[in-house]
Amino acid sequence: MYLKDAKDIIADEYDTEFRSNIGFANPWATGLSTGYLNTYKFKGGKVTLESASNFDKTINAATGASDVTVAKGRIVVSEPVELPTLTLDISGANNSAAAADAVKRVVLRVGDKRYTSDLANGKATFTDVVVRDSADVELLVTLSTKLSVARIIIPAIKAANMSGKGSYQNNDADLLPAEIAGVITPAEIIIKTPKFTLSTDSVSTQETVINDSTAKTLMKGRLEAKDNDVNVNEFVVSI
Repeated sequence: MYLKDAKDIIADEYDTEFRSNIGFANPWATGLSTGYLNTYKFKGGKVTLESASNFDKTINAATGASDVTVAKGRIVVSEPVELPTLTLDISGANNSAAAADAVKRVVLRVGDKRYTSDLANGKATFTDVVVRDSADVELLVTLSTKLSVARIIIPAIKAANMSGKGSYQNNDADLLPAEIAGVITPAEIIIKTPKFTLSTDSVSTQETVINDSTAKTLMKGRLEAKDNDVNVNEFVVSI
């Protein structure tokens, strides 16, 4: 087989018609300007990240807020993949250790799966993230109850924030960060003083028997209005 350039071969995935990249295992082995190539390899389709176009650029959040959605988007894959390690350096993005201290936990949700990372050294790290089909993506943060910053920047989900190797699950070929395109950009968090807060003091497990009419305390908490009185007309508990 005589080829002048890698572009002389075109490969389309049969089911999805996805165009594959092609790389030669031993290009131009003869040392000539053109080469006779007897081996070549196909690299799997790239992964694409897309930000939701209608998601806000800034969001307001109160101290102690849990699972605040800071980013929405979508990951598009042509086959099941395990992503390279994703590291969100919150301390570095804000040039402030205080900003990292303000974030207790970060959750990456891909489809119906949740990957949770508690911060270490100002960074949230996600490993073993497997994506079997194209899916919606959300990034959620839980804030500390004691904040000394007014704004927090969360790094983007993108190849530049990934390291190591992932894999294509069907053939165990490497998935490198360079093969991942696009970005999911989080909103900037603006810290606001809450006007109304809900907090939990304690949660306990209670034993009971059928037809037991005595009251059991399962949870104790507080409802607090900062500025004005608030009338709570209805309180719903779902089981």
